[in-house]
Amino acid sequence: MRRLLIIIVAAVAWLVIATQYFDLGQLLRDYAHFTLLGVSGAIFANSTGAGGGVVFIPAFNAMDFAPSQALATSFGIQCFGMTAGSIAWLRYRAQVITHTPQWSHLSEFVLCCAPTSLLGMITVAALDLHTPDHLHQYFSVFSIALGLSLFTTLRWAKLDRNLSPVTADRYALALIGFIGGMITSWLSVGVGELVAVYLLWRRFDVRLAVAVAVVVSAISVWLAGIYLTITDGDIVWPVIMFAAPAAIMGGIVARRLATWINPIHLKVFFAGWIFTVGIVGVFA
Repeated sequence: MRRLLIIIVAAVAWLVIATQYFDLGQLLRDYAHFTLLGVSGAIFANSTGAGGGVVFIPAFNAMDFAPSQALATSFGIQCFGMTAGSIAWLRYRAQVITHTPQWSHLSEFVLCCAPTSLLGMITVAALDLHTPDHLHQYFSVFSIALGLSLFTTLRWAKLDRNLSPVTADRYALALIGFIGGMITSWLSVGVGELVAVYLLWRRFDVRLAVAVAVVVSAISVWLAGIYLTITDGDIVWPVIMFAAPAAIMGGIVARRLATWINPIHLKVFFAGWIFTVGIVGVFA
């Protein structure tokens, strides 16, 4: 009943905004198709932790969005989709923590890398650091290497449910968070992918790695979204009107999909997704 009430309130609020600030008929004709983009991007983002930018940025570039519009709008959509995914993963944590003690470290992992991710993003904004030349291509090549390296870890199939982090993990995650935050500022993707890959290399539960990546990404994109809104960033709000609600649904579905898939298959899916994104990025 409560969920139904929330849906009704949200739908009414959406309709009020749509009729108050837009021509509803034209809005539907020109932007309704972004619903599919929001759903698909959120499903991939929240089932892998790699971030929705890997779907949104290439799509917006293909639609001839200005680079600033593509980046800002991608952040805006992810604020909704990654938040929904984070809530879904945190609820799942409560269900599995009793028989998988690894999940007790979720908050610790997030606290290790989320603050430094924000610091990395703040550093980029404060110093007005422009996107390095060819960063997108370099990161794509790096993603290909990460995807291939993850395939080599498939032989580590057995999960150590009692595996705990060591001091070196905390320092590594903090550094990864900072570097990933800077990359995310430029590409709207990066920190989640790097965090998830590190945790998988350390042989933590693949679902835990994805959950940590999703939560850290959600925290990071909200900082970017708020900053871009305050500074009049080039967010294409009609796209947000359709893609953001769809991303919320996609974030919820993604958690169910990721926990329904066998962990080994999920790891293969994650590695394949990272590799494919890298290939697409190289030739984009």
